Amino acid sequence: MNSNQYYSNNNPTLGEIVLVIFSARSDSFFDAKLMEYPYRGMMSYPDASKKRRVSSWNKIIPLNKPMVARVDEIDTTAKIVQISIAYLDDMVDDKNLSVTDIQNKLMVQFTENKILESFIKSLCIQTTCNFDIIWQTLVHHIDSKRRIFNDDHDDAPISLWIYFCNNIGDLSEWCVILNISDEIRKMIYELYIKRTDETIKKINSKIKIISPSGILHTQKLLNTCLKTINYKYTFKYMSTPDYILESSTEDSSIADHKKIIDILKTESQKMTPKVFVQVLDADIAKLIG
Repeated sequence: MNSNQYYSNNNPTLGEIVLVIFSARSDSFFDAKLMEYPYRGMMSYPDASKKRRVSSWNKIIPLNKPMVARVDEIDTTAKIVQISIAYLDDMVDDKNLSVTDIQNKLMVQFTENKILESFIKSLCIQTTCNFDIIWQTLVHHIDSKRRIFNDDHDDAPISLWIYFCNNIGDLSEWCVILNISDEIRKMIYELYIKRTDETIKKINSKIKIISPSGILHTQKLLNTCLKTINYKYTFKYMSTPDYILESSTEDSSIADHKKIIDILKTESQKMTPKVFVQVLDADIAKLIG
C-alpha cells in the first residue's frame, strides 16, 4: 500500500475497530501502530484482558503481529489513540466465541480490504494509472459512501471491497463524478468481472516455434517477449517444436494470449535468421475447466 492516506477520513472514530500491530510492552501499557491511520496506539493492561491474572501476555498480545482493537479515546493533535481488545466481544453476536475466534471474525473486513488493494494494483499494472491517484480518488470516494452506509445500518460494518462489489452498478456514476475516463471505467469493470467469477478456468495456447539456429535463438526470442507479460503464467516446452502458454481467468484473458502471440510473431521476424512462430486458430487460448 503506497498511499499516505488509507481512508477518506484521516482520523479514526470512537468505537471504530482498527487494524494494529503491537510493537512493545512496558510496565504499564502496550505500544502499537495503527496500520490504516497515521496514529500511535496505547493500551493499558486492564484494557488488554478481562482476566484478573494472565499467565502469558505473549499469547494474548503477540508483538509484531496484525490484530484488531477498538478505539476508546482519540487525541487528534498528538495522533495517539487509546485502544482496547478486552471488550471486543461486545462487537460480535456470539458471546461464546474465544478471544482468538473474535479476532478472526473481526479481522475479515481488513482481509477483504487487501483484496481491493490487490485489485487496484492489478488495474494499475494493466493501465497507465497511478496507484496513489486511483486510491485517493476512487477508493476514498467509495469509502465515504461506505461510511454513510455503515452509519445507517446496525449490522456489522462492511469492508471497502464488499461495498465496492455490492455497488458496482454505481461505477459509471462514480467515474463521472471523479473525472475518470470511460476507458479506465471499462477496464475496472472487466477486471471486476474476472475477479468475481467464481469459476476460474485455465487458458492454454499451443505455440509452435521453429528456429533454424537452434534453441539459444528461441530462448532469446522468449526472453524478449515474455517479459512483457503482467499476469501469472507458465510457458512449458512440450516436444519440438511445441510450447504451451498457460494462465488463468483469475488475472488474464483470451485477449492477453492473442496479444503475446502477436508480439512473438512480430519479434521473430526481426531476428537473423528469422524464427518461425505458428499458431493454429484452434490452438489459441483454449479455456479448460
